Amino acid sequence: MEGAAGEGLPCGTTLDNRWASLEEQRLQVFEELAQARLVVGEHAGLLPELRRHLAAHPLRKRA
Repeated sequence: MEGAAGEGLPCGTTLDNRWASLEEQRLQVFEELAQARLVVGEHAGLLPELRRHLAAHPLRKRA
C-alpha cells in the first residue's frame, strides 16, 4: 500500500468525497485479500503487511 487515494492531488469537496470512497474500497479489498491469503496458509508472508495495515488503520474492526 502506497498512501491514500488522491494523496498529493488538489482538494475539493466533490473530490474529497470521491477520494474517501476510493480509499475505503481499497482498504476493504486489502482486508478481503488478507483473509483469503490466511485461508490458503500464507501466514508468514502476510504478517508484515498486516502489521503495516494495523499501524496505519488501528480502528478498523475487520483488521
